[in-house]
Amino acid sequence: MKLTRSAGGILAIVFLATALRLIYLHQWAHSDFYSCPILDQMEFLDESGLVADHGLAGLGIVWRPPLYPLAVGTIFRLAHGSRMAALILQTLLSGLCAGLVYLIAVRFASKAVSLAAAALYAVHWIMIFSSVLFLTTTLFTFLVLLTTWLLLASGGCCCCLQGSRPGSPRSRAPKSLSASRFGRRGRFGRTVERLLRGPSIQRSSFSPPP
Repeated sequence: MKLTRSAGGILAIVFLATALRLIYLHQWAHSDFYSCPILDQMEFLDESGLVADHGLAGLGIVWRPPLYPLAVGTIFRLAHGSRMAALILQTLLSGLCAGLVYLIAVRFASKAVSLAAAALYAVHWIMIFSSVLFLTTTLFTFLVLLTTWLLLASGGCCCCLQGSRPGSPRSRAPKSLSASRFGRRGRFGRTVERLLRGPSIQRSSFSPPP
């Protein structure tokens, strides 16, 4: 089966994003920051270690979102406490985010613009840097992008967003709902126009004395 140009392009961008993160992870693993994590990383590692040793009971009372320690702790339990295994999976998730960026952007823009957006994410330094840290950034970004793509793919997005790109399918919401609430002549449209126009200033007929 022959791949289209856009499909080949996004696969290349996902491969580039993953390769950049794995290369940086290899460099990060030979630094003191990897062997001696500090601040928030240390707290997440401590919580993940408790999950690996005692399961859900190891969390106890937490003051942070527990999903990340649960995910990392599960990897620790399966990989015998290997930090590198957890970070490799995290970098793979970060690389897949480039593909999700494309899948979301292509619903509102052209394929060329969507590929450019995915490429910018792939080489973005903050995204590369955060992928090797034991922080919630990568998992949170992946879940947000995945949820957004699933919402768009199911046709459940807001009718004022879907169908903005020329040639894309119209919203599945009833036409009366779209026209009455979100149309230009609807209540929402008139409110937006008034906000953009700003307060109206009436000119006074009073003229100051000479």
